[in-house]
Amino acid sequence: MWEGRPELLDSAKGSAPRAVHPARRPLPPMNEQEPPTPEPGDAELLGRWRGGDPSGFELLVRRYEGPLLRHARTLLRHGGGAEDTVQEAFLRLAKTPPDLEGREGVPGDRELSAWLHRVTRNLCLDVMRSEQRRRAREARGPQRRLSRRGT
Repeated sequence: MWEGRPELLDSAKGSAPRAVHPARRPLPPMNEQEPPTPEPGDAELLGRWRGGDPSGFELLVRRYEGPLLRHARTLLRHGGGAEDTVQEAFLRLAKTPPDLEGREGVPGDRELSAWLHRVTRNLCLDVMRSEQRRRAREARGPQRRLSRRGT
């Protein structure tokens, strides 16, 4: 009867029970465990931000900063500016957040992710175009400046 449970055997003899490895401790019944608290959705966090609660925006930044940085670094490759681009995307979100009404009036949380990635992509394209124009100016720079002066 007590063979498979040494901790019960010790307590039955009247001695103090031995410490049991956590992996061998019995789990509480399923109905006693509290269900995990669901994280608030993007629409709810944006609603908090619009209502003046900065914690909503902070949670959105924590949620999307990593994925957006990866996206920007992939697009910009080794040219810097990924952090600045993501920061600008969040500034645009803070200034003019999108309306996240999904189909049939249900808030669409995936829509914010798509919106942020689209804004980040467009900002990365702006950075790449600007870099391309700068390189072109540098390549033709000294000759053109001399010709404008008339010398």
